[in-house]
Amino acid sequence: MPARPLLHWLVASLLGAGSVLPAQSSPQATLEVVLARFVHGDSSGFRSVFPWTDARELLDAARTDSLATVPGAARVVRRRGDSALGVLAAHVEFGNSGDETSAAAAFSGAYWLTPDPDGTWRLRERITGGGRIVSHHLAIDLAPGEGIAVRDTLTWDGATDAGASLRLNHLARVTRVEDLAGTPVAFVAAGGLLWLDLPTGPSTVVLEYTIDVSRDRPFDANAGRFADSFGHLRPQYAWHPYVGLDDAAMVRLTVRAPIDLPIATDLPQSRGADGAVHAASVTPVAPLALFHDRAWVPREVQVAGIRFALFADTAFRPTLDSLAGAVRWTAGLLAKRFGAPRREYLAVVQVRSLTDVGWPFMSNRVIAAGRSGGRLLVTGARHRAFFGHEVAHAWTRPSGAGRHFLSEGWATYAESLLLHDAFGAEAVAAFWEEQRALYRTGGFEGRDALRTDDDNRGISYAKGAWVLRMLEDRIGQATFDRGFRAYMALPAGAVRDVDAFISAMAQAGAADIRGFLEPWLSSTVLPRIAVSVGNDVLTVRQLQDGPVHPLRVELMLRTPMAGQVIAVDLDRRVVTAPIPVGLRGAVTEVIVDPRRRLLLADG
Repeated sequence: MPARPLLHWLVASLLGAGSVLPAQSSPQATLEVVLARFVHGDSSGFRSVFPWTDARELLDAARTDSLATVPGAARVVRRRGDSALGVLAAHVEFGNSGDETSAAAAFSGAYWLTPDPDGTWRLRERITGGGRIVSHHLAIDLAPGEGIAVRDTLTWDGATDAGASLRLNHLARVTRVEDLAGTPVAFVAAGGLLWLDLPTGPSTVVLEYTIDVSRDRPFDANAGRFADSFGHLRPQYAWHPYVGLDDAAMVRLTVRAPIDLPIATDLPQSRGADGAVHAASVTPVAPLALFHDRAWVPREVQVAGIRFALFADTAFRPTLDSLAGAVRWTAGLLAKRFGAPRREYLAVVQVRSLTDVGWPFMSNRVIAAGRSGGRLLVTGARHRAFFGHEVAHAWTRPSGAGRHFLSEGWATYAESLLLHDAFGAEAVAAFWEEQRALYRTGGFEGRDALRTDDDNRGISYAKGAWVLRMLEDRIGQATFDRGFRAYMALPAGAVRDVDAFISAMAQAGAADIRGFLEPWLSSTVLPRIAVSVGNDVLTVRQLQDGPVHPLRVELMLRTPMAGQVIAVDLDRRVVTAPIPVGLRGAVTEVIVDPRRRLLLADG
């Protein structure tokens, strides 16, 4: 960003909560005031000039924890009639640059500005959904212990006249952006934002940049880290451009590194005669991960129609045979109900820059393991199928709204099937109670909705699995399986959001599927059910604030001599149901959901 006089910055930074914003006679001046208040001001002062909540919350957290806010850019990049397109960029220093870049998306971006009648320019519109990346051709030079140099031939399809707003790690040093004819393309690269001056419609640019990964602080290696002999870059590190983490683009990549350095991408790959690793997507894929480790001894087998690879040292456990057996078992069990997996390649990658034991994440075709792998199945005090959870991701490829419900919720649901096969009904019942407790006491209840859990804040794992379990109970296993098969069979490039899932279920014969699912997807409140007993009828109420959840509720009616279970369709706030003749006047207790098949709040 061009340098500004010190006095200008000082005046702007001193504007606080109680001050009056002076009339800014140009969009550039307004952008500079907004940036200064984010970087130097207090939260109240920033709120007076920036209307969007997520950046306000980011700044609140930064000020509360005394974290540094680092300026990036404040620049007018286009004019359109009486409007101006401006770019704002900054980040908060709190850990790994990838995580900082992800958080910076709350502020760093493109904005339309317009003037008030008095000539004061203000932010009016934040640019979201302005287009998509169609494809990448990535040529990567990897220097172990240092960083990467990237040449990305990127095809963009612009939906608006606001250029391309992409995410790229704020450590990236962009050295070249040109079109295919070699004509320079204007850009802004700062604060985790890469803005490109591209037209509406399709265009292709060549982008070159470097990232010194070694500059990152080593204590927070979740998103990415390079040590001298090993390293990893997750999609969250934003080591290549993307719009959002659920983007899907066609990808080809070539990775060049020292010949003795094993490389793993998260796509089907091979090593060429030139020593470089070549990989390509068969269908559009999400942003990529990249791994390397001198200690690996890569191995590969065919299992259940899947090309299965292990990138790990020889001491890594479980062994290749054990892992392949777990893949074969999981694939066979799920295929019986939902068809064959949609992915032809799967790899396990040992990530020594993570200290975790177990299976911390999956990226496209790769299951990441910590320095040591974890147990494939856990039973006893708790019941989990962590490895099978990751393998199950091969069946769904969701995108858009509700994608984590259809990825993490689905994979947690799939664990229940694996546990039932391995340990029986008692273990599965315990698993569902653990998931209930995890959601209700783990800080997730009431925080986010499944439909809008775009950042995967943990809501979707337990609650999403529970919603799928209740859906299966409601529509029956046969319809549930047909609906999932239809959703999983959607062609490459098709919309795969939660509305597409609902449509697939409806086509499979699930009546009123949207009416049942929508309260679970869009509300953060669990249903709270109360029952009052009269001589002849029961009155059943949903007491929660928020929408009514259409439910079929089982009630155990107890008397001094006996008990009986009845079912009530609770599709309104209050319903009444007759008490069976033989129990009238004798009911002493009503137990809601005695088989524990619903996810409910306490009564």
